[in-house]
Amino acid sequence: MGQSALHLAAQMFTVTDVKRVTEAATLAVREQAVEANGTSGNYQITLPPVADANGRIYAVYLHTAGGNTVTVASGEAAPQITAALTADDDFVLAFAFGGRWYLLETTIGGTRS
Repeated sequence: MGQSALHLAAQMFTVTDVKRVTEAATLAVREQAVEANGTSGNYQITLPPVADANGRIYAVYLHTAGGNTVTVASGEAAPQITAALTADDDFVLAFAFGGRWYLLETTIGGTRS
């Protein structure tokens, strides 16, 4: 079987480690590829401060939703970005640039945007 989208993204961004998350977490700047598991309940993954992450892309992939929601959010007061991952294989790509977070691509509930 082929590689997951997360592992391909990790290779594309020259990230060597994939952080696995099962509860609320705030990402460090170096944690650019994240595989979330929602079976333990609803929780939030907070992106690092935009000033520290400038020029970096972060990929968050929901491997197993378990009927729960994993929210990906920036910690900045404004403008804030959020994405609620609710289904298996949902993902978000977020880019920090010029003091702002941008959602590059998302797949939420099987719908790509």
